[in-house]
Amino acid sequence: METTTISTIEVDLNHNTINNVPPQKAIYALFEKSFNDPNQLKCRFVGAASDLKEAVMTHFSPMEPNIGLRYFMISRKEKYLTYQLLNGMEDTEIAMEIQHWIRTFKPDC
Repeated sequence: METTTISTIEVDLNHNTINNVPPQKAIYALFEKSFNDPNQLKCRFVGAASDLKEAVMTHFSPMEPNIGLRYFMISRKEKYLTYQLLNGMEDTEIAMEIQHWIRTFKPDC
């Protein structure tokens, strides 16, 4: 996965590491590790949240409204979270950054 133009933090995401996710405003992407090629990550979702930890916890819950994402989050597949905290960014900058992430990662959910 190439992230040279996006300054991010990556987390191997599971129920044990969710407490390491900060409760801050962020743009984020959820990835799946391929069974066939463990070096390949597939983007499943790109979003923005005022509280990243709460958003990720919602994705893990049965109340997740995006059905494809809900099935992915409850699956046994390895999940990775990449995020960028949005301290001091204006709404227009955030919207442009989200579009950049969507074009870069091409999420399928």
